[in-house]
Amino acid sequence: MHIIAVDDEHAALSVLMDAIREATSARKCELQLEGFRSTEQALLYARDNPVDIAFLDIEMREMTGLELARKLKGISPKINIIFVTGYSEYMRQAISIHASGYLTKPVRAEQVAQEMDNLLHPLADSHQLVIRTFGNFEVLYNGKPVEFERSKAKELLAYLVSRGGATVTRKEIAAILFENQEYDLKTQDYLSKIYRSLRTTLQSIHAEDILIKGRNLYGVDISKVSCDAADYLKGLPYAINLFQGEYMSQYSWAEGMIGRFVEISNRE
Repeated sequence: MHIIAVDDEHAALSVLMDAIREATSARKCELQLEGFRSTEQALLYARDNPVDIAFLDIEMREMTGLELARKLKGISPKINIIFVTGYSEYMRQAISIHASGYLTKPVRAEQVAQEMDNLLHPLADSHQLVIRTFGNFEVLYNGKPVEFERSKAKELLAYLVSRGGATVTRKEIAAILFENQEYDLKTQDYLSKIYRSLRTTLQSIHAEDILIKGRNLYGVDISKVSCDAADYLKGLPYAINLFQGEYMSQYSWAEGMIGRFVEISNRE
């Protein structure tokens, strides 16, 4: 769970962050919490990192929380905005921005927990399973790398992700994973073992539902994961900033796919 808290008053920011930590301590997920006294620094962070929830003070000198909320939503439309203020007259404006919640100071952990239980965009939509394709291909669950029993199972997932949700045949997958091997019964049996290993790994983190399997077809439902490449193709700023010309670097078959990202980057 990625949360930012923004308040230009040091003491108020400290109280807010303590309340967030206390409210999330009982939740079964890893918390990544960043605090900012500068609205510009908060925006820079959001451009480079996916953020699930933003707690924003409304009255700040550099930029109001309402202005900051509009810019954050421009970066990530499904970010949950929770306004924090000592006054109630901003409630109507907060509603117009489609904020997830509204807290009055002094903020208490019970208030934070209540707002987090009623988010406009539930955290299930923000994806605990994170897939990174820029640079090396990596899979993270609750912020920690997923361990694959077979390296080929990880490569199979990488190739399915590279297809962006399109299904592919077993024969096409075999041609990628076993470039110089004949597509015979032995190869087909080995591919079945790799797929079962991948499914077992995903089951261990309750993510097997991302797999698509049909008759002689495999795929990945890319909408059920947080993926930098998919977000890049949607034009999300944080993903665009992550791309440095490398894509699934450990797999030679991925080299030919870099062009589509470079082309988009050159258009920006």
